[in-house]
Amino acid sequence: MVASRLRELGVKVDISYIEYDPSRLRDFIDRMNIPYTIMTNKHDVNRGIVTVRNSISKEEGNVYFEEFLEELIEHSKHNHND
Repeated sequence: MVASRLRELGVKVDISYIEYDPSRLRDFIDRMNIPYTIMTNKHDVNRGIVTVRNSISKEEGNVYFEEFLEELIEHSKHNHND
């Protein structure tokens, strides 16, 4: 559901179902220059929550997925209008 909703917006999405040590995963993401990462688990998805990490600022936090999508859409509109 999360990936398909993002793909509908034209966002490139890759999925990994392998469980990683969180610190190793973050290091890998940083090395690959992946701007945003969404980490989730079954319990949080059922509540509509995802963990979003900004690899540039290193900020990370839990957000409601629908709110994240709204921000992503607004950000996209803003960037296309510049």
